[in-house]
Amino acid sequence: MKLSINIALLLSISVFVSGQADTCSNPPQSDKVVQFADALKVICPNSAREPCINDPKAPNQCRSASQAAEPILRSFEKYNITNKNEMAALVSPMALESGEFKYQKNVFPGRPGQGTRNMQMPKWNARYLASIPELKDQREKVGDDKVKILDLLLSKDDYDFGSAAWYMTSQCTSDVRKGLQDGKEDGWEKYITACVGTTVSGERLRYWQVAVKEMQKL
Repeated sequence: MKLSINIALLLSISVFVSGQADTCSNPPQSDKVVQFADALKVICPNSAREPCINDPKAPNQCRSASQAAEPILRSFEKYNITNKNEMAALVSPMALESGEFKYQKNVFPGRPGQGTRNMQMPKWNARYLASIPELKDQREKVGDDKVKILDLLLSKDDYDFGSAAWYMTSQCTSDVRKGLQDGKEDGWEKYITACVGTTVSGERLRYWQVAVKEMQKL
């Protein structure tokens, strides 16, 4: 009887320890990350599904809101993005350009070398890669090959989702950023036209408006 009890006790301890190990190896997301992921699900409704659904033309490229949340938040920290209206201005083009996190490479029309979640053109990807110290050796090996440059930037979600914050902090003027920080539409339009270098559209505006609303809740 005593032997049976001891065996049962050992099994119970084993199950408990195993459970603790599983918890340690798969830590739950912090409240901040969960809250940010919930905001992304509102901004990008198609990213709410778990797991995300890949386009057959873009295998392994999709990310769910839950997967995107942490690397985006880390990009804010790395590039010192603290203003919520600037956060909205970064999230909204990523939402639009990546098809709500479905694509990390340009699929339509399929321009080689264009990609990351804000669909940067190859020349910006080359500059972005040059700004990442830990990729210096790999960068020297790929040279000017725009496809291989993009592949390096897609090798880690932090690089992939970090391009928008890098671009804003390295390519936008202080006046453009100040206009964004005020949260007014004309400041955002100047950011889109003068810094991002594209035109304002109704779809782009809607993503930004929703993003502003959601970022203010954080």
